Amino acid sequence: MHLVRLLQIRRLADRGIRLTAIGRILRDDADSAAALQQVDSELKASMRSLARARRELAAIREHRARADTPPGFEALSEGLSERQRSLLTIFATIMSPTMLEEFRQALIVGNDVDEDFENLPPDAGDDVIKAVAQRMVPTIAAARTERPRLEHLEESSPLGEGQALMVLGHAIAELYNPAQLKALQLTEQLLNK
Repeated sequence: MHLVRLLQIRRLADRGIRLTAIGRILRDDADSAAALQQVDSELKASMRSLARARRELAAIREHRARADTPPGFEALSEGLSERQRSLLTIFATIMSPTMLEEFRQALIVGNDVDEDFENLPPDAGDDVIKAVAQRMVPTIAAARTERPRLEHLEESSPLGEGQALMVLGHAIAELYNPAQLKALQLTEQLLNK
């Protein structure tokens, strides 16, 4: 009988049933039916997760994107700088799926000042910073008009507003150099006039 029991356990384990649940299932009572239902639900969730992971990997391979690229951004990732990729990783963590899709749509449109801002050296003079900020104002103003929700991306964050703002603040301070931070501050001041 031990051999039969061992084979039964092995068959259930091969079906993806955890060893901790096998004892309940082999009792063949009402509790075993509930345990089987729970295992079935877990397997369905696992299969959905694996199917999603396979779709994401297929998109990454298709676009030759980096493996850490958030879903939906594979086709856009090639043109992003390392800093932009890092910021995208942060956004994918703090934004709701709806907000992240809106951000993706904004990236598709692009703008003509990203490169100037990205290439702003840490020791840029005030005149250069001011020129970049002034060039950014119309682009950001248009983006805020077109996608006003992105101005408050923390509001629907799965992390909560406070945590999202803290993460975003740390990321911006870490990812941008002093001249870029000044340009962002000046841009915000000009927008608020």
